[in-house]
Amino acid sequence: MEHVENVNDGECILIRGPANIEVKEGRVTVLGGTFDAGEHIMIPKGKTLSLKACTSAILRIVSSSIERVKEDVPSQWRIAVEELDKVEKPAVVIVIGGVDTGKTTFTVFLGNMALKKGLRVAIVDADVGQSDIGPPCFVAMGLLDKSVVDMSKVELNDAYFVGSTTPSAYPHRMVTGVKLMVEKALMLGSEVVLVDTPGWISGFRARDLIISLLHVLRPSIVVALQDNEEAEGILKAFSSSEMHIIRLPALASCKRNRETRKFLREMAYRKHLHGGINVELDINKVSVAYTTLFSGNTLSSDEERKVSGILGVSPVYAEASFDTLTLVLPSYVDVWEKIEMLGLLFKGREVYLLREESLENLLVALLDKRNRYLGVGILKKINYATRKMLLYTSVPPDKVATVLFGSVKVAENGEEMGSIQLHKVKV
Repeated sequence: MEHVENVNDGECILIRGPANIEVKEGRVTVLGGTFDAGEHIMIPKGKTLSLKACTSAILRIVSSSIERVKEDVPSQWRIAVEELDKVEKPAVVIVIGGVDTGKTTFTVFLGNMALKKGLRVAIVDADVGQSDIGPPCFVAMGLLDKSVVDMSKVELNDAYFVGSTTPSAYPHRMVTGVKLMVEKALMLGSEVVLVDTPGWISGFRARDLIISLLHVLRPSIVVALQDNEEAEGILKAFSSSEMHIIRLPALASCKRNRETRKFLREMAYRKHLHGGINVELDINKVSVAYTTLFSGNTLSSDEERKVSGILGVSPVYAEASFDTLTLVLPSYVDVWEKIEMLGLLFKGREVYLLREESLENLLVALLDKRNRYLGVGILKKINYATRKMLLYTSVPPDKVATVLFGSVKVAENGEEMGSIQLHKVKV
């Protein structure tokens, strides 16, 4: 629905996406960014933004939901801008808070305000379940070279593959990824590095992750956005330290349901898979990681006969390393009662079972020879006999040196298809 809105100087409007806003006359600000007559502001589906008129303005708005509000952002948020002015540069600012508390919105706001002051700003997007700068499952970093209203408009500079949309799956990778991305941002000359963390803060393991990040990064400022006191269990771990902590109110308009969050992830997958084609990689010429596959040697004919005899079926593929045994089985086979017998044959090894179709449509990350991020892909099929891997990706295959396996399955159109079923069996 199209609206023409006359907005007086100082008035604020809350607009829910999807929306297209044209500034016909006057000037407005959105999250600290300024937009003049003739400029357009896009708000994607699932996101909500407030704008404030700097002068009397006329806006053409295409949106289903427009609401007059008292302020564009909570007034207390500006405390963080003042505190950032005071700290020594380069400065690292970590933003923590629960799900849908406005962490990303606040990060964009603080980044825009720092940019206005002439500072070089980088943003590290560590919200792997709702990634904006990079694909979901990645910790990503981008340089803020102009005011934006949405973090997805920040151009991706580098990324680290966590492999899951859930930070609890691989917290060690989360810490590694954030640390590497902050270091890269500082190396590029950023004077302010803003870290947008995931909304997983409740429970011991969640606290442990965020506390570990704070110890590793030693930030100049920690900003905690809270509805109540949900971040206090983390903050009290630093009650006797000199860490600079700012407690701010959450943004009430940021609530999103599960379907909306899934829609935003799928939109991000499509963006980063755009232009993909099917390419073939020779497994003998690339490294493979985040999986036990191809980390050892294929079984000898004698060993494979013994495995087949125990299971009553021949594996599609079987290999053993010093510490693991990995079996790829036909999808229709049920061998659970026979697994313990493998322990007698392969003592001291962990046994991993994969169904033949389990890896189809698996999200993977592609790295170059210096272990730098090249892009994302979808694993379509593995031919174990020829040791060839078919991927859907826009990355030229001759640039790929390493393939990292994730745990999320995605279609070429970005649709989520579940997660991988990798079974570790105790023997």
